[in-house]
Amino acid sequence: MTIRCPDSPAQQSIAAFSDPSEETSGPLQNEFADCAASLWDTVGRLSQPQPARRPLQRGRVGVYGPVQRIIRDVTARVNALLVLPHNWDSYGGRPVSLIAAKDAISWLNEVAPPGLSIPSIVPGSDSSIQLEWHTRGIDFEVNFSPSSAPEFIYEDHHTGTVDDGLLSPQNQHGRIFVQQLAAYADR
Repeated sequence: MTIRCPDSPAQQSIAAFSDPSEETSGPLQNEFADCAASLWDTVGRLSQPQPARRPLQRGRVGVYGPVQRIIRDVTARVNALLVLPHNWDSYGGRPVSLIAAKDAISWLNEVAPPGLSIPSIVPGSDSSIQLEWHTRGIDFEVNFSPSSAPEFIYEDHHTGTVDDGLLSPQNQHGRIFVQQLAAYADR
């Protein structure tokens, strides 16, 4: 079970929930146990059997506190992808990773300026998730994988600028590129 708990109810946080009966990479640390129990009670229905017409959800991402509308919209769309079954693409595609989903939403929450358009959200057959913007001559794609650092590719067709690489706290390209996308949306 992976959970990030808010320090206070007024703070925003993003939490990833998974079924506690599933094998995980390790037990929760004691300091998160109370928070985990409380959050799991809130979404306890996820562990109950679902109607036959809907597959059992393996997990979901939740957003709490004051966040931009884009974060809530993207979270809802990502959660819809988390129910994709194995072989969803008929080529052996693996289900979207809860880790990749949480990382994508957390990153977007950190960098999204007001006015940023909602990205296309694309599942990868390797269990990754990709956020894509194709707006007014700018293409920006960020791929989140459960097993590697997020990668980006950026192309501005107006200036001919092309860039790609890994996103990291030291690399501010992602923040700069989404600010440019939001600025183009205002025009």
